[in-house]
Amino acid sequence: MQAVQPMTTEFRSAVGSTNLCRRCLHKSPIGDSFPHCTEKVQFDVLGQNLSQKGIFAMLQLQYKDGKFHALGAYFTLPEGFFLSADDEFAFECALSTFSPDETTQYTWYFNRECNEGPDDGLMSLLDEDLGHTPLSELHPILLNGLSGFGLYYAAEFSQYFEARFPLPGGEQLCFIVEVPHGDILKVKETDHFKAAFTGMGLDEC
Repeated sequence: MQAVQPMTTEFRSAVGSTNLCRRCLHKSPIGDSFPHCTEKVQFDVLGQNLSQKGIFAMLQLQYKDGKFHALGAYFTLPEGFFLSADDEFAFECALSTFSPDETTQYTWYFNRECNEGPDDGLMSLLDEDLGHTPLSELHPILLNGLSGFGLYYAAEFSQYFEARFPLPGGEQLCFIVEVPHGDILKVKETDHFKAAFTGMGLDEC
């Protein structure tokens, strides 16, 4: 008799087949729509896609050898960082943290719904209707086997650095640094920024 695989926490409460919003995992009966969402995906109770079996199962981070791994890439959590209790990325493959002095938020995010390259995606952050101001040119980044782009920019109340790296399967590793009411160009010289930035890379085959 074949052993039944345990359900993940996200799907343990599901009964029968369920439609789940990809972004917030809002459950509704099959056939219902999501008034707050434009995308949905159909899962069975084991978290497998019914139309593409197993292709869009919930992605998880694996912690191994002092690093977090997913989709062929990794990042490290620098010493003294705080884990964020903010649930903005609770159902995404992401980890949000704060620096030891609690002045800067760092988020690593594995994006599997990439509709544009990392360079075009970053440049779209400067669309006029978003109200962002560039603090640097878009620049290429080579980092421990990763090859992508980075950009410094400012919003009304925060300044940011964001880097995006394409991964072998077509996904992207996104690294987002937010400094509320601060100077991101000064933060990039800090030890916590350097540790977080240089701690990313591509897994060895």
